[in-house]
Amino acid sequence: MNIRSTDHVQWSAGPVYRLDAVAWQPTGVVERDGERWWTVARLAQRTLSATARADVVLSPHLSVQFYAQPFATTRRFDLPQIVIAPLTGGLVPGGKAPTPTEDRRFNGSVVFRWEYHAGSFLTIVWNQVRDAAAPSDANVGDAFGRVFHDPAINVLAIKASLRL
Repeated sequence: MNIRSTDHVQWSAGPVYRLDAVAWQPTGVVERDGERWWTVARLAQRTLSATARADVVLSPHLSVQFYAQPFATTRRFDLPQIVIAPLTGGLVPGGKAPTPTEDRRFNGSVVFRWEYHAGSFLTIVWNQVRDAAAPSDANVGDAFGRVFHDPAINVLAIKASLRL
C-alpha cells in the first residue's frame, strides 16, 4: 500500500506472511553400520515480515525519510529419514529431526537531508539493526514479537558536502 497523504508526506506499508514446505531438506549425516549416510527431513517454514516507509518533505531543501522492516522466520522439521539410494530416492526412517529454530531481524533507519546552500548538502543517517537466532517454539507470531527485544546495533553517519 502506497499513500500520498499530503503534498509533503508519502508513506507505504505492507505485511508479508509466507508458509513454505520442503519435502526433503538435508539435515546432516549419521553413522550406520560403519558407513556415513545423509539424512533428510520434511521442513515447514513460516515467515512474517512487514515494511514501513515514510517520506516527509518539510521544505524544498529539507526532507526526512523513515524506514523499518521487522522480519521473523521459524523452521520445524519432522519425518527424519536416511538416504540409502540417492539417485532413486530410496529412503528409510531414521536419523534425528533438528530442533525447531527461528531467525529474527530488524532493520530501521532515519535519513535527514538538508540542502543548506545551492548544491551543498548535509545528510545524517541513523540506522538500527537487530539480528538473532534461537531455538524456537515454531510460533512465527511470537518470534516476530521478540524482534524488538533483541540487542540492537546503532550507527550514526554524518556527511556534509560544500559546493564552492
